[in-house]
Amino acid sequence: LYDTQHFYEPVSTLVTNSAAIAAAEAKTLAGLQGYLMTDVIQAEHSYLLGTSGNYWVSGFEYSDGFKYNTGPNAGNAVTASFWNAAEPNAATNEPCIVSIDESYSNYGWADYGCSATFKYVIEYGGMVGEAPRSMIANSTMSPDLEAPRVSAIAALTEDGFYIADDVIRV
Repeated sequence: LYDTQHFYEPVSTLVTNSAAIAAAEAKTLAGLQGYLMTDVIQAEHSYLLGTSGNYWVSGFEYSDGFKYNTGPNAGNAVTASFWNAAEPNAATNEPCIVSIDESYSNYGWADYGCSATFKYVIEYGGMVGEAPRSMIANSTMSPDLEAPRVSAIAALTEDGFYIADDVIRV
């Protein structure tokens, strides 16, 4: 995503939360460590809107609230607010976060049991010590400002106008 300068890889395999974390952390991309997506900003959340299905996202409910449990934000309180209106619902045995599209129209989060199986997204970039990989490219264009020269014209009328649908040779 341009907004984060991170790379994302959706995985359609249905796995438990711990399996998604392990699989994501086992991957690298161009020297960047993979981790379970940390749905932190609107651009990331909008990325999920463009996919289809339910996805695990980084987050676990500890005794002092939900915290990111993977990636560069691991250990920090979940500050994004993409919860659905009825979530988190504090139900027992629902300490993990899943972004849901089947039950909610806005891909809002729900707290869910970690042994359920969902798709997941691997995020790359932003880990401490990694050299950033930029998606921003710059280029310079030097237009040729010299006007075209006409070397020959065919099919002119007697008063010097071009006849429609005839060929102009240059």
